[in-house]
Amino acid sequence: MLSHKWKMRLLAFLGASFSLLILFKVHPLAAAGPAIAVLVLFSYILWGVTGPMFFSIVLFLRPGEMIHPAFEKLMLGKLTALACLGFWFIHFIFLNRRHITRDILAKLMLALTASIVICSIKSTVPGHSQQYLNEVWLKLVILFFAISHLLIKPRALSIYVATLMGLTVILGLMGLHKGLTATPDQLVEGNRVGLGSLFGDPNDYAQMLLACGFSYFLNSILLAPKKWLKVVLIVGMLSVVSGVFMARSRGGFLGFAASSMLIMRSRMSPVVLMGAGGVMGGLGMVFMMVADRATASSADGGIDESAQGRLDAWKAAIRMFLKNPLFGVGYECYPYNYLSYVTNPVDWKPKAVHSSWLKVIAELGMSGMFFFFGMIGVSLKRAYELDQWALKTRISRRGNWFVEAIYRSMFPSLVAWCVCGTFLSNSFTWFLYVQIAIVIAATTARDYIDEWLAAHPEPEAA
Repeated sequence: MLSHKWKMRLLAFLGASFSLLILFKVHPLAAAGPAIAVLVLFSYILWGVTGPMFFSIVLFLRPGEMIHPAFEKLMLGKLTALACLGFWFIHFIFLNRRHITRDILAKLMLALTASIVICSIKSTVPGHSQQYLNEVWLKLVILFFAISHLLIKPRALSIYVATLMGLTVILGLMGLHKGLTATPDQLVEGNRVGLGSLFGDPNDYAQMLLACGFSYFLNSILLAPKKWLKVVLIVGMLSVVSGVFMARSRGGFLGFAASSMLIMRSRMSPVVLMGAGGVMGGLGMVFMMVADRATASSADGGIDESAQGRLDAWKAAIRMFLKNPLFGVGYECYPYNYLSYVTNPVDWKPKAVHSSWLKVIAELGMSGMFFFFGMIGVSLKRAYELDQWALKTRISRRGNWFVEAIYRSMFPSLVAWCVCGTFLSNSFTWFLYVQIAIVIAATTARDYIDEWLAAHPEPEAA
């Protein structure tokens, strides 16, 4: 009989061989596979953040679309997804890191994935659902478990979050440049900024900047110990905020206001906080009134086309759920069914539902809505608990200011996504699941931080 060690080695060999076989089938550079595998093996064991970091860079920047078409031939999305899968496999086999999958959020993610698979099979447009399942959702699941399984130490988590912040700065500056230089026909509705296919909708662009960048920057500014660091972080945050405002997203502004108020709630007196909220609300009203969204208003002073279109979409989503309560109309199939369920719309064209909550209800029915809402609820509760833990322990007083900033930013980031998501159709986009995966990783990293705090007691005040 083989010993446990040799069984693990055999499994590792078979897994590596299978991965290389897949690589030979899907990528033209597969001849370099064995050499890459050896390099990845050593770099990954030493530094597990590598895979999720490069995968996220590809997802954010989409080099073949936003940098140069030549990158398309490299199929970087598949390469980085396979790298993350290989990295996770190595840690699972060699480092025996299996505890993450026991997390309730990971179980809910697996249950949601199973629901999406079933709803794709029973979809009203099965080919479309299964295409999105293979090309989008499976990559998202790989990234989710790579982040939650590999970034379980404070250093790795800090490097990954710093990478996300840097990417939001780049995209914020790109949006600012486009908003200032592009002609009206190159913008959405004549004056709103979107980037590429993934962030082509200005609302999606604003939500991504808020969920993955703004809260981390604001908390880092408040906790950074040196002035030059604060200056650098302020410049980065202004880049992100400029992108949000260039998107002219009303949902994005509401998310911006909600996350700002949550971050400042423990740093201001209630009177000052209420005053700041009033000022921000007033500015928001002015912003929404002066931002020309290029939508027609009704002649009798009624609500504009944008608002009426959302109401039409929400009513259609409810009708889809009532007619298909168990499995919905199918994963990513709302637009294909819209015209069959809408009555007297302002626009007879397929459109998005403009609500992440109603999108899940309409497309997955009861088979998926409980898992999705459960993930959101549990992640919000967990992120709030981690926020309170960080507030109580005050890690920044012992030098780890950025780690405290991360822990205090997860809850505002998720709240910002939820506020924006009420008006946007981003139930299955990756930046939500990146944030939930960060919450899982931070939960595990807290054990390492507690050990470090025990070994480094806070110096007593003189």
